[in-house]
Amino acid sequence: MASVKVAVRVRPMNRREKDLDAKFIIQMEGNKTSITNIKIPEGISGDTARERIKTFTYDFSYSSADSKIPNYVSQERVRLYLPFHFSFNRDRRTLECWEMWCPIN
Repeated sequence: MASVKVAVRVRPMNRREKDLDAKFIIQMEGNKTSITNIKIPEGISGDTARERIKTFTYDFSYSSADSKIPNYVSQERVRLYLPFHFSFNRDRRTLECWEMWCPIN
């Protein structure tokens, strides 16, 4: 039986987002990714379906959002960290991956 591995990566803000003075609402630590709902004021408790911060656990979580943060990983390094390789099949228009291990020193 095959198993599914999930990797997530936060990209840097684009020019439009910076011009709009957008805020980062995603924090990553280890394999956990937390999303903050900034529409819910801090310190207010209520309906659990509307929590201010929701945390998810993935097999791999990488932040490429800001090179100044301690857990920053560039997109190029993400490709090296992942134990599988992706390619786009133009004929079938699908994203494919296959197992592969690239140790990082």
